[in-house]
Amino acid sequence: MSEITPAQRHVLDEAQRVNEERMKAVEDLAKAVARRVDLEHELNEAKKEEKRLMTAAEKQGWTRAQVTKFAKPPKAAARKSADTEADTPERMNHDMTHS
Repeated sequence: MSEITPAQRHVLDEAQRVNEERMKAVEDLAKAVARRVDLEHELNEAKKEEKRLMTAAEKQGWTRAQVTKFAKPPKAAARKSADTEADTPERMNHDMTHS
């Protein structure tokens, strides 16, 4: 095999540097994908548990309509105002002093 010339070494080093920068971006993407997959798995498990508990509630005398109504998530408007309230400076100061 022939020895690598300084010019060849420069090209290969530059390509390696660029590749490492590109890999950093993909590593962050890989972390985000892994987090999403984990959360999707958690969500599926939570849905199974919710279904099991809804069935148990029905066996204790609640009607399907009642249980279904109980299981509905809060309306977006109510959630949005709660999120806004949680971000107010007064709320943040309260949270920091009571942590």
